[in-house]
Formats: sequence, structure tokens, C-alpha cells
Amino acid sequence: MDGPRDGMAADMKIGGRSTTAGAAAIAEAVPDRTTGGERKSGENKAGDTYREDFNDGGDVGIEEYGGGDGDDIQASEPVIENPGGNENAIDGSAGSGGTGNGEADYTGTAKNGGVHTENIFSASGFDGLSAKKIGWGVKLNGNKQPEVSTAILDVLDKYDAAFVGNPEVPLIYLTFDLGYETGYTVPILDTLKDEGVRAAFFIDGHYLSSQPDVVNRIINDGHIAANHSLRHKSFPDLTDEELAGEILGLESVFSDATGAELSKYVRPPSGEYSERSLAVTASLGRATVFWSFAYVDYDPQQSYTADYAYDKITDNIHNGAVILLHTVKKENADVLGRVIKKARGDGYAFDTLDNLFLYITNTQNADPGGQDNVPNYT
Repeated sequence: MDGPRDGMAADMKIGGRSTTAGAAAIAEAVPDRTTGGERKSGENKAGDTYREDFNDGGDVGIEEYGGGDGDDIQASEPVIENPGGNENAIDGSAGSGGTGNGEADYTGTAKNGGVHTENIFSASGFDGLSAKKIGWGVKLNGNKQPEVSTAILDVLDKYDAAFVGNPEVPLIYLTFDLGYETGYTVPILDTLKDEGVRAAFFIDGHYLSSQPDVVNRIINDGHIAANHSLRHKSFPDLTDEELAGEILGLESVFSDATGAELSKYVRPPSGEYSERSLAVTASLGRATVFWSFAYVDYDPQQSYTADYAYDKITDNIHNGAVILLHTVKKENADVLGRVIKKARGDGYAFDTLDNLFLYITNTQNADPGGQDNVPNYT
């Protein structure tokens, strides 16, 4: 296998120490996030809004997505709350506030993973921005990039959010959302290692607390560890300070648990966002990442064949594809190697979110040469 490619360090082992102590601290702050849930109702007709209510035995989570054709409405996982969970489980001093120079001084131990977020925004700069909740979804377009309205594209551009890459370059960005474990993340990591593909894993607080060894494996294998929030709460439902706490709080406990830094990439829980939540996220110097392909793979109880998963993914690969998969599905683990080989055979290569944002922000010319970013597995 080749050595490290563009911009990759020779030694990728950046988080090798034990995460046991950190996991105990996180467990105090993060309620258990239950899985699955019974789908109470749902409709997906061409041109209609797709709305599903998921019942986890206590609270009901709701997702809404724009209309499209049949199951081509692509969504993330449902909102699943933990009834009775204590969101303020970390106790301690309130810490200090802003430094007076426009930067926050996040010291002390408080809620939000020990990060003090009260009054971190010095002015009401988000007043007037819409807080309307929007569920991210795209209409699939086969092997072409999906269709998204100009109005949505303008909002994404304004706040440096991304969902797809260069339409002229055959690059793919693999991303995975991690909220709970069913035993298939390690096989997926094994496949990525065998194929020399570097992916991004969006981790929430419950996963960090419950699966420290897997998280450490993700780091040590050279993948991007990214932010799926501390408690998996819908961003538009939160105050600005609470939203900041979900993002910065996970960064804090991640660093405590692993000794590594979480990347600045954020994926809102269930893909739910508002213009205001995008603005708050951007104001923290973090980048929102959606997706240009996903399918309903977040419920391990919903049965698919491996061939269905393979066809669903490969039939919709396109230039600049940001692929969202969930590791809870056995079928995803079973077909991932085949998908990677098929994509490469069709002329695609796999790239990283780091290079995607170089392209999007135009900070410098990203290499469009189609070579894989291969971690250095030594």
C-alpha cells in the first residue's frame, strides 16, 4: 500500500491512550439514547411532505422532509430522546464568561460537558434569522448530483455548510453517523483499512461514552472524528447557548476521553437545522456537513438484503457525493467493500472532508486529480 497522500501525517496514531476514565465522565453527562422505535405513521408520495413519527416508548420524535418520488427522499435517523434523561448531569462551578475581547473563555466545570456557554454571544447578532425547523433531505438523481433549491443553496453558502462536492470531479466522501452500536462498526473499519479509504465518523455523546474502544480505533486508523452533538437534540429547538453547548460540550468530553481533538465538522442530529442554527454553528468556527446520498439504514430492525443496499448506494453514486451511512446495519458492513471496488472501477476515488472544504471555501486549490487519500497503517 502506498504511504500517506496529500496533507496526511506520517503517523496517524493521535489518540492512543485509554479512554476508560473519560468514558465514565461522559456517562454522567449524556443520557442513554435508545434505538430503533416504532414507526407510527408515514407517507411518502411524489410532491408531498414526508413526515414520520417515531415512538421510543416515551417521547415522540418527528422528521419532515421535502417531497419527491417515492423512497428517493433521503433522510437521517429519527430524533430519539431518552425519557427521564438528565441533561444537566455534570455539576460544578459555573466557570468564567467571556474575556471581553470577543472570545469566550470556557473554563470551570458546568453542564454541557464542562463547557461554560452562558453569555458566550456578546451581541444578539442572530436576531431576525429564521428559527424554522427544516429537515435536510435531497431528491436523488441517479448518478448525477441531487436537486436542491437555489434558496437552500444560498443559505448553505452563506454559512459555509456543505452537502456535496465538485460536480465535475469524480470524488466521493464517505461519512458515517454513530449514535449506538450493534456490532458492525468494527467490520466497517476493517474494510476501510483493507481498502485504504479514510472516512469521517460523526459521533454523539452516548456513542463516545458507550464505545470508547471503537472511538479510539477510529482515531488511530486515521479517520476524521466529527461532531454529532453531545445529547443528540434537535438544534432548532435549542437556545443559542444550548446549541453551543451541544457542539462545544462534545468537543470537551471527547478531548478528555481520548486525548485527541474532535474535528470542526458538525452534522446536526437527524439533519434538522434552521438558518439560525447554521449561523450559530458557523459563528463558533464549525462547519455543518449534510449529505447528498443516504437511505433508510438507521433502523436495524428494518430488513434489507445486501444486494438491495449495494444497488441503492451504487445506483446513486455521483461526482462529489457525500455519502451518509449508519453503522447499525449489517448490510452496510457486508457490502461496503463491494461498493468501494465498484466505485473505483467506475472511475471514482475517495477523498476527505478536509479537501472538500478546501474546495468549498476556496482557501486554496484542492487537488482534483482523483487519487485516494490513503491512511498510513503502520
